[in-house]
Amino acid sequence: MKEAIPVKQKHITHGRATSCCFCPVALALQERYKNAFAGLTQMSLMENYDDDLEKWFNTSPEVLAWMEAFDAGAPVEPFILILDHKAKTAEMMEEA
Repeated sequence: MKEAIPVKQKHITHGRATSCCFCPVALALQERYKNAFAGLTQMSLMENYDDDLEKWFNTSPEVLAWMEAFDAGAPVEPFILILDHKAKTAEMMEEA
């Protein structure tokens, strides 16, 4: 199953650089999952804090580059984050 999570301009505006809990990607994920963080190599998602079924996703090089650019203060654009629940990957799709 693949799931699309939009990383919107509001997430970029309110996101904090170098924060795995408050970066734009984490803010976007938290709109769908109550407990989510976005690290540079992996993302963790849980429906709630009592969820024993924590889901880990490997971050693609494209998402990693976007996050590093944001952390460095470079301008970044909104995009669609694609979570592949079967492959356990988080990939980037350009926003239409």
